[in-house]
Amino acid sequence: MRRLHFACCAALALVCSLTAPSIAQVTEEQLELKIRSALDKPVAFEFVETSLLEVVEFLSDATAIEISIDRRALDDVGVGSDTPITRALKGVSLRSALKLTLNDLDLAFMIRDGSLVVTTPEEKEAHMRTRVYSVTDVVTRDIGGKRVRDFDELTRLIMTNIQPETWDEVGGPSSIQIALGSLVVSSTSSVHDEIHSLLKQIRTVRAAVEESPRKIPAVSVQLIENLAAMRIENALDADSEAEFVEHPLSDAMQFYSEKHNIPVVIDVRALDEVGIGSDTPITLNAKQAPLRLLLRRMLRDVELTTLIADEVLIITTPETAEARLDTRLYPMNDLAEETGRIDFDEVIQVLTTTVEPDSWSDVGGPGAIEVLTSPPALVISQTSDVHTRVAGLLTELRRHRPQAAVEKREPEVGIRVYKLQTTNAGNKSEPVSAEAAAKYAEIVRKSIDEKEWVVNGALIETADSNLVIRHYPRVHRQVEKLLMDLDLGFFGGATQSGAGFGGGY
Repeated sequence: MRRLHFACCAALALVCSLTAPSIAQVTEEQLELKIRSALDKPVAFEFVETSLLEVVEFLSDATAIEISIDRRALDDVGVGSDTPITRALKGVSLRSALKLTLNDLDLAFMIRDGSLVVTTPEEKEAHMRTRVYSVTDVVTRDIGGKRVRDFDELTRLIMTNIQPETWDEVGGPSSIQIALGSLVVSSTSSVHDEIHSLLKQIRTVRAAVEESPRKIPAVSVQLIENLAAMRIENALDADSEAEFVEHPLSDAMQFYSEKHNIPVVIDVRALDEVGIGSDTPITLNAKQAPLRLLLRRMLRDVELTTLIADEVLIITTPETAEARLDTRLYPMNDLAEETGRIDFDEVIQVLTTTVEPDSWSDVGGPGAIEVLTSPPALVISQTSDVHTRVAGLLTELRRHRPQAAVEKREPEVGIRVYKLQTTNAGNKSEPVSAEAAAKYAEIVRKSIDEKEWVVNGALIETADSNLVIRHYPRVHRQVEKLLMDLDLGFFGGATQSGAGFGGGY
């Protein structure tokens, strides 16, 4: 009987396997893509003496991804899952929130085996991964009327600007090779993250230059891509005041955070290493000065400085700020001479001899500067402070160029009125309602890259059944396509020209 029962069950299982619908299996690559998507999404939390385990569980539930603790690695450095965490953040990505929160405990995170793992920096750097990057669009350019692929320039940019000490050519563990038109890179997750960012910046510049070859670019692509950094830079240039007499450092930073609506974080671990607490007294009395200068004067007295990173303004030590490099692209397409040539050597000479001369690699410093031929740009790896000075000097150079050499901004900005229409039951066109127009305006705003709407002068409003947009022609083309995809009829007069925007793409 038992043998018959087993046979029946086996037969039933076979029938079920043949007739039941197959269940799609989730691959490790799909899980990684889900995690990377979650890392880019904003989070908000406030932890007060909350255990590391509870923090991890909260973030895992909030983001619907698996987050685990590498208990063995943490045990090796004496950090338990019950270690208390105090941190409040909002409006920053999960990636930045994790970096800032784990930094206080000298911990890190990485993607491993389809999950996000909290571990030690040493364990993270020991975890090597091989990834294939499709870069045909990045390395292909015109030389003498022929389309050629220049992998050498890209590999040089990567190995010079991204953790140069890690590559096998100088005795490091990382390698980069070319195979079947792709880059094959074996390295740590932090290197892969930086390569991903560099490729994204190159593609951003190329798309902008191809659309408007003569347009004066924004100074740094890193600021275009990172809206949080842009807002912080703008806040640092805004006027502020200081009336502090023996105020705790943390209170002063909270005041500026609330006044200028920017996130300010104190690097507790870095300050602890030099014996400075967040309650260190601050004294400064000043009125109507840029916030950047006030902070510089205030923090200089206690031997601290600022750093823009991970979507926040960080108060840290000069040593920590100088050890942290990031790579940015500086478009140069508007600086071509009449021959179409750009004198990169001249610009590099000016930058490296006037902006922190001792900080560049040719004299033994950590900073690097390389040329990207297509699209024409400088690729610079430097500290946050040096990047600010480089951007300022490039702006001044553009401002003082001879008028005959300055290229005209193009294309012009235009205001366009879209008269929105829909088809009624009788198959006749009629204007949409004012309420519907407002909803369509919100759809347009959310569907087009958000960085487009922070450009100075950008406008999207409604008037009855009309949608009024002031922007560049390329954005108007995106709007037209979107309205057509929504099956909306629209018409309007010719775009009215207007003054150019103040920067941005």
